[in-house]
This record gives sequence, structure tokens and C-alpha cells, in this order.
Amino acid sequence: MASTQTPTQQRNSFSEGFAFGLILNGRWSLVYDKSVIDLAVAGAFRDWPYAATFPQVRTDLRGLDGVHAMTRVDESKRTFAFYWDRSGPEMQIVSRDPDWSEEVPDDVSYAVGVINDFVPRAGWQDLAASFLTRVER
Repeated sequence: MASTQTPTQQRNSFSEGFAFGLILNGRWSLVYDKSVIDLAVAGAFRDWPYAATFPQVRTDLRGLDGVHAMTRVDESKRTFAFYWDRSGPEMQIVSRDPDWSEEVPDDVSYAVGVINDFVPRAGWQDLAASFLTRVER
């Protein structure tokens, strides 16, 4: 399915969705290791069934900048659920709602709805799981 999002919206949705998927896999932070993360993001994206929804991200990953593709949304970007904080030695995922919980179905449904209409919860969760498998090799 082709995306109806602008290139910026695709980039932001992908980054926020990636954060969401990692949370659903029990990870709120990652140790910064550029080469490992670059390769893991590119590999997970390449095998992901929803990759065609994000043609701009596919183009961006040709330069192997997986870290930037994954952590693009920071506090200043227009996202509704999550953003990345890269100010320390670890890349932290921050919820815009301090009471948000992956255990609350309404919170999860809200996140799915505001991130991207084309990718379900399982899509983000599978992308992040594939990424983590590659990182942990």
C-alpha cells in the first residue's frame, strides 16, 4: 500500500512507531552503537511487510543511517505518543503522557491511532523484535 503521508510524516511516523514497537518488546532504551544499530534497522526494515508504506524511509536507509531513521523524533517534533532522547549514553524513549502504559489497552490503541493508520500494533512490535534479534546477535 502506498503512503499518503508526506516524506516528513513518513519519517516521523516510522521513528515514533519504532519507539512504540520497542516498548511493546519491553525496551525503553538502547545503548548507542551506531554501526550495529544502522545495520539492524536496515535489515529489519528490509524484511518488514509494511516497508512499502514508508518509501521515504527506504530512501533514507540507502545511506545506512539507521540510527537517525529510528531516533528522528525528538522532543521538538510533532508527535503525540513518544519521542527519543539522545542526550546521554543511552537512547531513551520518552512517553509524552507520563501515565501511559503498554498494559492499558486504551493507551495502546491511542498510540496505534496517532502514529500511523496503516500499521497495526503487531506490525510495530514485529519490526522492533526483528531489530532486537539483529542487535543481540
